Amino acid sequence: MPKGQMSQEFAKMAQQQQMIREALQKINQEQNKDGKNGLGNLNQMIEDMKATESELVNKKIEQETLNRQKSILTKLLDAENAQREQDQDSKREAKAAKDFPPSYKQMLEKFKKISNLKQNGYKNCPQI
Repeated sequence: MPKGQMSQEFAKMAQQQQMIREALQKINQEQNKDGKNGLGNLNQMIEDMKATESELVNKKIEQETLNRQKSILTKLLDAENAQREQDQDSKREAKAAKDFPPSYKQMLEKFKKISNLKQNGYKNCPQI
């Protein structure tokens, strides 16, 4: 790869890393503004991204840089999975409150019939 093209690639990667870092900083601020700290403290990952940006700008890629990037990627994927699971859990809770299984509905109807019979004075009602 020609030297000029390589410099452009490093600059492009540094810019992409910066954009990802800035988005992560925004997410970190939004998640932590209410004190819940939903995704945990992302500050270390942000600092790691700054270090990678600096190394890209200086065209200094070492094994440590690659290891750092793998670690960042793993942490981002873990955060994404945690967020997805949290979203699914809240969706399940909302759905579970609305949709009952058919057997529960049948049991509820039976309970209502027996309750009505007892209220109307029938002594030999089936037990629930």
